[in-house]
Amino acid sequence: MTTTTIGRRGKDIVVGYSGTTFVTRAQSFQVIKDIPTTNAYELGTTEATGAFQDSTRYRGTLTRFSVDAALETAFGGGTADLESMIEADGISIICAQFGISDAKFTSVAYTGRTDGWAQEVWSFIGSTGSTGSVTATTPVAGAAGSRHPKMSFAVNSVTGVRAQGYSIRAAARGNELSELNNATIVGTVYDQPTIDIDLDWVSSGSIAGNTELSLGSSGSIVVTLKDESDTTTKIITIQSCITDGTTDNATVAGWATESISYSSLCNTIDAGLTVTTS
Repeated sequence: MTTTTIGRRGKDIVVGYSGTTFVTRAQSFQVIKDIPTTNAYELGTTEATGAFQDSTRYRGTLTRFSVDAALETAFGGGTADLESMIEADGISIICAQFGISDAKFTSVAYTGRTDGWAQEVWSFIGSTGSTGSVTATTPVAGAAGSRHPKMSFAVNSVTGVRAQGYSIRAAARGNELSELNNATIVGTVYDQPTIDIDLDWVSSGSIAGNTELSLGSSGSIVVTLKDESDTTTKIITIQSCITDGTTDNATVAGWATESISYSSLCNTIDAGLTVTTS
C-alpha cells in the first residue's frame, strides 16, 4: 500500500506556477471553489420554487519562505513590481490535486520577526480550476531561507537597530465582470493599489531607523533578506512612504516596544513596490 492511498501529507503536494515551474519553499497552498447559489421564493409558500447557480469563482492562497522574486516576476508578467502584477494576465497555480489556471494577483503579505522565517502569503482569484503534474527540484544547500540574523530593514537608508519585525501588505481589489448570456467571468479590473507597512522595535537608547515620514517629506522603506550563506536573496523596496500612526507599549515583565505604521502613496510608475534579487 502506498502512503497516498492512506492519505496525502505535505511531501505529496507539489505546487507549480506558470505551467510546471516548481514553487520552492512552499509552506501551504489552498484553493476555494465558490459556486454562488440563490434560491427563489414566491408569495403563498415557504418552500423554495427553485434555485440558480451563478458563475463559479476560485480563490487561492499560497504561503512560502521569502527566498527570491519568482512569484512577483510570474504574477507581473516578467517584471517584479506592484503595477505589473496588477496589469498582467493571470498565471496557473496548480498541484496534481487542485489549482487555478488563470490566477490573478490580489495581495501579498511579507512578514519577518525575530522568532521565525521571512515569509510571504499570496492571495489570488480566478474563474477556472485546473490541475497538473509538477516535479519538485532538489533543494539548494545554503538557501533554506531567512531568519532574524539575516533580516534587516531600513527607513530612508537608516538601518533599524533593536528592530523586531516587519509586516508589509500590498493589495489591489479585483472587480470581476459578469455579463448576460455568459456563465463565465469576462475579466477582472483592479482599483487603486494600497501598501501598508508596520515596523517594530524594542525601545532603547540605541534605537535607530524609527523615523516618522510626513506627507510633505515621504521616504523609502527597504527590507533586505539573506540566506544562511549570507547571500542576498531578496530586496523589497517601498517608495513614497508616510507615517500613519505610532504605538508605544510597556508591561511589567516585558520589553518596552515602539511600532510605526506607514503607508505608501503608490504614486510611482511601479505603484510603490519593487522586488529585486542579487
